[in-house]
Amino acid sequence: MKFKLLFLAYFLFSLSSLYAQKDYNRLLKSDVVTIAGANYTSDEAYLVTLADQSVSLQVQITGNAPMAIISRDNFVSLVTSITSMTLIGAFSIEAGLPVIETLEGLIGDPNMILNLIFAKSGVQIQITTAEGSETETITWEQLLN
Repeated sequence: MKFKLLFLAYFLFSLSSLYAQKDYNRLLKSDVVTIAGANYTSDEAYLVTLADQSVSLQVQITGNAPMAIISRDNFVSLVTSITSMTLIGAFSIEAGLPVIETLEGLIGDPNMILNLIFAKSGVQIQITTAEGSETETITWEQLLN
């Protein structure tokens, strides 16, 4: 009986690992950036859970940059960096850093929209929540120095 339970547990674990493996393979092979006309675009959804687990919020991140001013690699790097800094800064509390999970898509409406607009002179960061919108403009010199 003990052997059958161990075999069943091993089988179920192997099966779940197999499905997880497929999900990671699909995730790793998917493009983070798409090309629309002469622009790079990015559209991601995240679930942010505060460190004290008091609340979970959905965040939609969009980015747009002309291909003429930035490489695809730098676009991905900067979108990731700005997103990380913004989410950690906005949701960090005394209890610690938030847990940030990637979603395959939004579940209803997002609690926050972070829109990154790349231009020849710098980046504009637009943050929209139920309380309103904030916009910050950063030159390339400010961002990269």
